[in-house]
Amino acid sequence: MKIDDLQHHKYNYPRGRDKENDNEIKPQVENIERLKDYITQFKKPPQKIKYNKHKCACCNKYPIIDGTHTWTAMKELGYKEIDKEYLLELDLPIEKELIYAIHYNVSHGLQVSRNEMKASLQSYLAEHNKMQYGDLKEISKLWNVPYNTLDQWVKDIKH
Repeated sequence: MKIDDLQHHKYNYPRGRDKENDNEIKPQVENIERLKDYITQFKKPPQKIKYNKHKCACCNKYPIIDGTHTWTAMKELGYKEIDKEYLLELDLPIEKELIYAIHYNVSHGLQVSRNEMKASLQSYLAEHNKMQYGDLKEISKLWNVPYNTLDQWVKDIKH
């Protein structure tokens, strides 16, 4: 697959955001540099890049669900293609992308801060305008944050 057929979307990226900086990713330079070193040494990424097989209507590209830093490192190293063996295609409804991104990200990497959680919800709601009760319950379990806290964050964001 062409590397440019994949796209990072801030609304399904559960870490590295900052409310004061328009919820854009704060580059995790050290992590990306480590990944670039790994890819250069072993000629392959350390993990599969997980993406949704349904293209995004806004850019006609496949949204990355997990592996944004690996994808960024590969782009910075000049890769134009990613071999299929390093990709994992997921069949997700677009409104479930954030939940799956959280699911994959809680299993590895840095813990997501409360500010990042709140910013994720804000960005998601800006894109999708609503959140289902069941989705919020599932996110509550994944992040280990009480449902009432997340529900209050959603109410705060909407007002």
